[in-house]
Amino acid sequence: MLKENGASNVSLGTEREMAADIAFQRSKVYKLFSSLFSFPERELFEFLKSGGLLNEIRKAFRIIPPAPPFIKERRKGSILDHLGRATEKFSSLNLKDLQEGYAGIFETPGKRCALYEANYLDFPQEEMADIAGFYNAFGFKFEERPDHLGAELEFLHLLTMKEAKAVFSGEEKRVELCMDGERKFLSTHPGRWVEAMAENIKEREGLPYFRFASALAGWLRAEAQYLGLTLETVKASRMREMFHDGFVACDS
Repeated sequence: MLKENGASNVSLGTEREMAADIAFQRSKVYKLFSSLFSFPERELFEFLKSGGLLNEIRKAFRIIPPAPPFIKERRKGSILDHLGRATEKFSSLNLKDLQEGYAGIFETPGKRCALYEANYLDFPQEEMADIAGFYNAFGFKFEERPDHLGAELEFLHLLTMKEAKAVFSGEEKRVELCMDGERKFLSTHPGRWVEAMAENIKEREGLPYFRFASALAGWLRAEAQYLGLTLETVKASRMREMFHDGFVACDS
């Protein structure tokens, strides 16, 4: 077909492949971030310790259009800066310490760094149903509560993968359907509360989770810019007011 229709279609094919690769790399980044907020087992620990996460994110960012200042490696507070500093911590970190640190930050009842959206927002049942509605509409099956951060990031991984496949096959309506879903879900769900979670994780000596959460918040801001969104985020101070007296700080 390319030979029959000339150079214009060669260009179209190349542009389509590039656009599909961008969506695929975005999907990969969501998958990588999702893995960071699951309980760390040996395989994940070894991947992080080896620098695999940082290398894979760097590869993806070579394809994804840059969104300064969130992606500049040498800029303090950028995504890659946070991930680089997180990787450095693994030189003196073992699996048991990482697992205990994860449980202490995210799984202790009453802490304000829980991995569930409901802990950060005025969250009526209608909003929980809204998340499940997104999942069902795009065929996403989940085992966790629907508002778990891992599930929300896995869903965005799925949507961007569907976008990549639709772009590659030239299904313009399906591409727009996927991107519309990404915009709506990001702006109404993880884009609203992840920054508050990051702000409330104190940097505990030897643990990478403050850096992971900060990098994720930067990635979601970069995605918002890419998708043409302005995120309305919950502030950490407001979130503290929503907790009952006696909540436990994340660094205690």
